[in-house]
Amino acid sequence: MTSYWKPANLSAVIPSDLGVIIDTTQTVVGTVAIVLDTLSSAISAIKAFLIAFPVFDWASLLIRLVEEFRTNFLATGFYMCNMWDYPMRMYYMPSDDTFETSFEADLIASMTDSADPNRPQFTGEVAMLVMILGAPGLPDMSLLLKMAKDAFSWWKELQFAYESVTRTYGEESIVALEIAVKNGEILISDNPSEQTQQVLTIERSLQQCRDFIESGDFINTIIPAIPSLPTTPEYLKQFLNVVSENSKMSAYPSWQAASLRIILPPLVDVVDQALEPVIDMLRAGKNVVDTVTDLIDALDSKVQQLQRLLESIDTYIQLLDNLIAATGFYAIFVTAPDGIDGLTRELRAATNKPFADLEHGVFSGFSLVAGGPGVTAFKNLFGPIGGASV
Repeated sequence: MTSYWKPANLSAVIPSDLGVIIDTTQTVVGTVAIVLDTLSSAISAIKAFLIAFPVFDWASLLIRLVEEFRTNFLATGFYMCNMWDYPMRMYYMPSDDTFETSFEADLIASMTDSADPNRPQFTGEVAMLVMILGAPGLPDMSLLLKMAKDAFSWWKELQFAYESVTRTYGEESIVALEIAVKNGEILISDNPSEQTQQVLTIERSLQQCRDFIESGDFINTIIPAIPSLPTTPEYLKQFLNVVSENSKMSAYPSWQAASLRIILPPLVDVVDQALEPVIDMLRAGKNVVDTVTDLIDALDSKVQQLQRLLESIDTYIQLLDNLIAATGFYAIFVTAPDGIDGLTRELRAATNKPFADLEHGVFSGFSLVAGGPGVTAFKNLFGPIGGASV
């Protein structure tokens, strides 16, 4: 069956299983909070008597749901290729390439780049998700990347890409303005001296922009640490040849091993940082009602902790809601029985290529690959985003 591109279904970021867990957690925690509060009031009224309260155990359902979710979705062994910075690559290496001959071609080439030790090298069943943004130029791409960085707020590479595109477009705009004023295309004043003053003001702004771009740890610490080298053409050619032969640097882009905590940390945080404490607390609830001694303070503390944990879950869900609200992404989800060779074959043959009308467009995005034991979990979690039926 031929794979095809389509608008990304980011509503699938929250799997139905997680929705069930969250709903169950809110119901169970709410019920337990009411019961604990009732017990606290009862103990206050009859603390002169020794009372044994019925043991309650509402944790079992949550425990089962969380463990099933962890088994089905929270797998590791994924590979990720960040191409958020691809707009800057296209800016500094301009061409007339389309999406198919630029972003897609470079992505496919990276999957078989023998100089990249971190590339996925599966030979059996494998699956892949690719998500991409496209725009006619840097100004529009800057707006799209802002939307994306707000959605994927934990992705540092995306933040850096947005800042680079925004600064570059800002500097490019100042240069264009400077040239227009100098050439008289923009007449700020009939007074030549005032016109010249405005040009100087623009040039100072341009220099400030450049100073900002060049500032940072790289310029301040790395550059001074590089020893000076002879600069004759012959020496530099020999030096570069030696470096090239010995380093075997991989071509852009590069891959990295990844886990779900890197790709979608809110999903993991809901389970690890919010739901697990709830479960532990509910387990402890079996024993907390065995005696009246010092029980009131303990019960009040339990109610407050449960309420704080629900607030934590709400925070993580808000992050996922921000992601779901993102628009403009196109995605493709492909599978193959014969590893990376099969994925590259499927990508090349995929129909409904996005941004076919952007002959001079710029693109940005990322790719995820999984194989081996993690492929089933990968399909369950990411397949619906790319339109796959799982």
